[in-house]
Amino acid sequence: MIKIGINGFNRISKIILYYAIKRKNIEIVSININNFDNIDIDKIIYMIKYDSLYNKEFNKLNIIKYKNNIIINNKNFIKITNIKNIKDLKWKKLKAKYIIETNNKNKYLYKKNLLNHIKVGAKKVILTNYSKDKKIPIFIIGVNHKLIKKKHNIFSISTSTINCLAPILKILHRELKIKELLITNINSLNNDKNILKLDKYYNNYFYRSSLYNIIPNINNYLNKDIIKIIPELKNKINNISFIVPILGVSLVDLNIKIKKNISFDNLKKIFKFYSKNEFSGILGYNNKELVSIDFLYNKNLSIFDSKLSLMLNKKFFKIISWYNNEIAYSNKLLDLIEYIEYNL
Repeated sequence: MIKIGINGFNRISKIILYYAIKRKNIEIVSININNFDNIDIDKIIYMIKYDSLYNKEFNKLNIIKYKNNIIINNKNFIKITNIKNIKDLKWKKLKAKYIIETNNKNKYLYKKNLLNHIKVGAKKVILTNYSKDKKIPIFIIGVNHKLIKKKHNIFSISTSTINCLAPILKILHRELKIKELLITNINSLNNDKNILKLDKYYNNYFYRSSLYNIIPNINNYLNKDIIKIIPELKNKINNISFIVPILGVSLVDLNIKIKKNISFDNLKKIFKFYSKNEFSGILGYNNKELVSIDFLYNKNLSIFDSKLSLMLNKKFFKIISWYNNEIAYSNKLLDLIEYIEYNL
């Protein structure tokens, strides 16, 4: 049994939890809800069980309170804690081998702090965010996961946007050699976007209401994480994001200049081939007239859209690819943990 602890409680945490308990070889032993001032188990149960986006799935869960812990579907006992300092966690006692770090505050994004999970008994720590620390490598299932070694006790899987981009860029660079790349990310809402109230943000755009606006965001970490995965793209990429008032599904719009000539039909054939072979289950291929909600339960990291992608000439293309921000990302994280457990 693969034993996992989760540090932090947010949407990604609960979606990871939901799909983990569906796997017979994985056990979530504890969730440390350190991003709340205090915890009310009844409220935690409500937050897990009910979801405005995935309600038809989540509300099937049978969750009961047992002292200050929870039991899901009469078999999954999960210890709930509210420990602020990583050094005080009991991963060794709980036999938690893998820790999924879901907090997005700065102190949780650096190796020197994440090492404290190892000091209290964990074997590997997986960060679900940009790796702001140069010492933290990035591994994405299906893209570069075979580079993971036993020595890698702390690493990141970056963000769902990077997980969508990485398969597309790996294929394009391998087959056609990327010369220049501009990325536009059309990003659905998530928990850290402002609704109406003022809050502390590093970016003035984020003070504005995300319900009434398309919010621009210039993200330097996206460039850095792509370069960590594909170093040959250094000085060849840039990006901008726009947060839009929809839920669950986002897309990337890539304007790409390549070195090798190719027809648009052959470009589509490349993506179709990879979606059925090496990148099966990682890359999807869409040739229908679909909109964002149609991809809500799609578990591929990236879905190439042949209907919306465009060609200007044989060296300049626009690639459109969809992705689910949460379900695909969470499932592929669990796939990565399984790969590590059984192959290293």
